Amino acid sequence: MIGLMIKDLRHYAITLLVLGAGMPLYFSLAHGTIDSTAVYLIVGYLYLLTLAAIFAAELNESRYRGYEVLAALPVRPRSVVAGKFMLVLLTATAYTAVMWAFFARIGADTGAVDVARRWLLLNASASILVAGCSYLGAFRFGFDRWVWGHIFLMVISFAIPIALNESVEREILSGGTPLGRFIAGIDPLALCVVALGLFAGLWYAAAIVREGRDV
Repeated sequence: MIGLMIKDLRHYAITLLVLGAGMPLYFSLAHGTIDSTAVYLIVGYLYLLTLAAIFAAELNESRYRGYEVLAALPVRPRSVVAGKFMLVLLTATAYTAVMWAFFARIGADTGAVDVARRWLLLNASASILVAGCSYLGAFRFGFDRWVWGHIFLMVISFAIPIALNESVEREILSGGTPLGRFIAGIDPLALCVVALGLFAGLWYAAAIVREGRDV
C-alpha cells in the first residue's frame, strides 16, 4: 500500500504546496485579519485540492493502464483502494492542520477563530466524503466514464462555501446568524468521528467494487 501511495504522492504534493502554501500567503498579504471571505475560500479550496489531485492521479492511471498492470501483480485490490483513500485522508488532515494554525495567526477575535475552525472541520469532514464518493464512482463506472461526474463534484463542492459567502451575512463569524449558531454548536470531535466512520464505509464499498472488476 505504501508503494502505491508514493506513486500518487506527487499529484497531491503539487496541489498541497500550491494551495496549502498559497492561500495563507495571499490572505496574510491581502487581509491581515480573519473574515468570512478568507474562511469560505480557504475551506472551499480543500475540496478543490483533494478532487484535483484525484483527477490527476486517475488520469495518469487511465493513460498508462495502471490498474491493468496492478491486476497482473500480487497486489490485493483492497490495498490499491486503501492507498488511494489514505492519500485523500492524509492530504485533508495536513491542509486542515495548517489552516487550523493559520486561523489563529490572522484572527483578532478568539470567538471568530473558534467558529472558523469549526467551519474548517465541517468542510474537512465533508471533503473526504465527497472524495470517497468520487472514488467509489470511478471504481464503479471506470474513470473514463466517471470523469464528468468527478468534474461536477469538483465544481459543486468548491462552489458551495463560496456561494454561502455571498448569501449569508458577513457577521456569520460572530455566530449571530442561524448558520453561525449552528456552526458554533457543532462538536468537532463527534463530527470527525462520524466522518471517519463514513469514509471507512466508502473505502469498504469501493474495495468490494474494485475486487469485482478485477475478477
